[in-house]
Amino acid sequence: MPTTKIFVTRIIHKDALDLLQREAKQHSWEIKVWPHSLPPSPLELRREAQGHQALLTMITDRIDQDLLDRLPELKVIANHAVGVDNIDLKAADKRGIAVGNTPDVLTAATAELGLLLTMALLRNLPAAISKAKTNQWGAWGPLLDLTVQLGGMEPADNPPLFGIYGMGRIGQSLARMLALGLQANVAYTNTHGPLNNLNFPATWLASEELLAKSDVLIVTIPSNPNTKGLFNQDTLKKLKVGAYFVNLARGDLHDEDALYRLLEAEHLAGVALDVTNPEPATLGRNPILSHPRAIITPHIGSATTNARRHMGLLSAQNIINYLKSKQMPHQVKIAL
Repeated sequence: MPTTKIFVTRIIHKDALDLLQREAKQHSWEIKVWPHSLPPSPLELRREAQGHQALLTMITDRIDQDLLDRLPELKVIANHAVGVDNIDLKAADKRGIAVGNTPDVLTAATAELGLLLTMALLRNLPAAISKAKTNQWGAWGPLLDLTVQLGGMEPADNPPLFGIYGMGRIGQSLARMLALGLQANVAYTNTHGPLNNLNFPATWLASEELLAKSDVLIVTIPSNPNTKGLFNQDTLKKLKVGAYFVNLARGDLHDEDALYRLLEAEHLAGVALDVTNPEPATLGRNPILSHPRAIITPHIGSATTNARRHMGLLSAQNIINYLKSKQMPHQVKIAL
């Protein structure tokens, strides 16, 4: 019987690799790990994955129909992410390839970053830090450095409305932090209508109404053919003048040039992005990086030791379970 081969496209958490190695030793599987800090190029990925039955992939690995056509022995893909927009799911399903992901374990980490970015944006934290570090800190004044308070305000004080666009795991976690932790005014939209099981106050609005009423729009929807490019110039202009835009999900959901133009025109008061289009972002291709009212972080939503450890463990377990029993604890359901 041919040896089962597993290719891991990046170095993942030691606990996850150890788990794979223990199982591989027991079942005589072969494991190959891409050893470099940069991801494999498409050509390198194609070459390295040849002859393998299992891939443990990153969100940066494009697993398209052309690649799958060249990997006839492939049986299972475990994506080291909750999103699977880097994988052609229909092509995988057609070939009988199972696909797994890592839900839940990165929810809290990503929601925390969303709260951090939102607070930093509304309180203009980068400018305040720069002021202190560049010796611009003058005498205190009661009307200096005024910013936007997030929560804990009486209705008569006209508190800002935080619109959560997408109420999956991350959207709900962030909405809960805002509503319960800060007593902020929260609304949301989703594709399934009002949710009855929320344990915090939040108002459901249709998407158009959410765009029109939100003082801060926070995007947490997945990227798919129906959502890519959703936040284009026309959509973004539906936001009220002076609104803020935050994207925690995927860079291909927004039009970055439109965001820049609306910042320049002062239609948007600020933008915070943990994801850009393209990635990695550079000044030459992503001019929004240098805008004084934009906060950009390099896709670090899940970048905590705890989250990345558990993502690695879930990815490894997906592969192990499938190879042993054709079952995965976190298999993606493919809607055709």
